[in-house]
Amino acid sequence: MTSSLFRGRPRRATAHIRVRVAHAVLGALVGAGWLMLPVMTVDARDPVPVTPAGAVASAVAPQQAGTSAADLVLPLIAGVAAVALAGYGWLRRTRRARTRTTPGIVSTHPPVPAPADSERQARAALRLADDCVRAGREELSFVRERFGEQRTEPFTHALRAAETELSAAFAIWRRYEEGVPEEAGARRQALVGVIGRCAESGRRLDGEAEALDRLRGLAADEDGMRAALEVAEERFRELAARTMAAQRTLAALRERYAPSATGSVTGYVEQAKDRLVFAGARLNEARQAADVGETLRAAWQLRAGEGAVAQAGVLVGGVERLADQVRVAAGLVPAALTGAEAELATARGTAPTPAEPHARPTPTGPTPARPETGQAPPASGEPPARSPHVDEALAAVRHTSPASDEP
Repeated sequence: MTSSLFRGRPRRATAHIRVRVAHAVLGALVGAGWLMLPVMTVDARDPVPVTPAGAVASAVAPQQAGTSAADLVLPLIAGVAAVALAGYGWLRRTRRARTRTTPGIVSTHPPVPAPADSERQARAALRLADDCVRAGREELSFVRERFGEQRTEPFTHALRAAETELSAAFAIWRRYEEGVPEEAGARRQALVGVIGRCAESGRRLDGEAEALDRLRGLAADEDGMRAALEVAEERFRELAARTMAAQRTLAALRERYAPSATGSVTGYVEQAKDRLVFAGARLNEARQAADVGETLRAAWQLRAGEGAVAQAGVLVGGVERLADQVRVAAGLVPAALTGAEAELATARGTAPTPAEPHARPTPTGPTPARPETGQAPPASGEPPARSPHVDEALAAVRHTSPASDEP
């Protein structure tokens, strides 16, 4: 029931934050080192050398000059480092402002996305929304079988609303592919509508996903997990029997009718068997995980198995519907044959004979030509023209009709 996220933070934003944090930490370290430098030199012994009184005048000037040069080295290095960091940061901000893809300063004329990019986003949104709706439909079928219609009514409404939004999105997309509307601006708005409808479909499903998880209690309740497993395994066994019956039915249809009659379901039984094999493996793993208390892994395996079982049910249901349609059509064949033969007999008996009292006299003059074809019509005593293969075709259809095999 849970749909995938439609929004997410770009990964480049994380890298920008890390660079800013690194700059801030480096600046803080430089400032702290500069502040701690005087404290580190407090404990130095004899900071001012003791000299004889007579030599004071001669030694003062050189020592002051040496001390002044040493004190200027560290401030100069710190200043150069600060200027370098500031220049580096300015260059990075300028480059990022030129090539940025994340939202920044809102321009009065935002760039218009290319039609190809908008179409690609619309297709991706349609696929994602369709997968989410299909997964929600599959999961809800199992939940409804376990809890009933009344307790699952809110989820049913949410799924129907999501299906409605998805259907509207597909309708807009089909019109877009047909060239409607024709204006460039209107076509862009149509693509925006498709993406918005798909996002709304996912929002409807997400709104009830948490409540559905609480109702099922797969990750927090072992009893709920075991009950859900029993429902899925029961449907798996029932569907396995239906798959074997569908295989026999399809083989019988292929023997009786032409290949075109069963061409629409070619491969359905084989695909259903593959899905059942996958479902059986997932359900077994879910059962083993539930037995050892790994409820999260059991819930994941259970959902995968439920999805495979539901997909196999769709394939088998297609074969069963086709068999019903062929059976109904075969029941209509005898009535159609009888009607065709009656029409043929009526067409043969419409031509008048000379013995009939109200027969129209045969004209003695030349027969006028038909204005539309330029050919003379047949004589009144001849039956209307018909294909010589009508009788053979009707006989062949009646012979190969399923009703002919019945006593």
